[in-house]
Amino acid sequence: MRQLVTIQFIWNGAKKPCSSSFVGVSPEFELALYTMTWFASDEPKNIVTVGPYNVELTAYRQKSRGVDYIGTAFPAEAPLTENEGASRLQKHSRNKKFNKKYGNNNNGRR
Repeated sequence: MRQLVTIQFIWNGAKKPCSSSFVGVSPEFELALYTMTWFASDEPKNIVTVGPYNVELTAYRQKSRGVDYIGTAFPAEAPLTENEGASRLQKHSRNKKFNKKYGNNNNGRR
């Protein structure tokens, strides 16, 4: 998997606050991933590891004439674990201290 991107956009005049999509994967890979998640769990939201990423996959069930189907399916960034959250806070703190001491020479980019 290349990436999971999260974006915000306007569609037909309505603002979509958050939408995620895989980048660099085939449609077949996505369909297989959602289908496996749907079959593996009755819960609509599941955290899975895809390559180096933890991803929250949502696959809602829709029933028609007594048969379950995938109603909709999409990825999202998984919530951080306690260790991941602590690591990000430490990194942010170190960057702030470094920039305060030595200046920010990257023109606002990180």
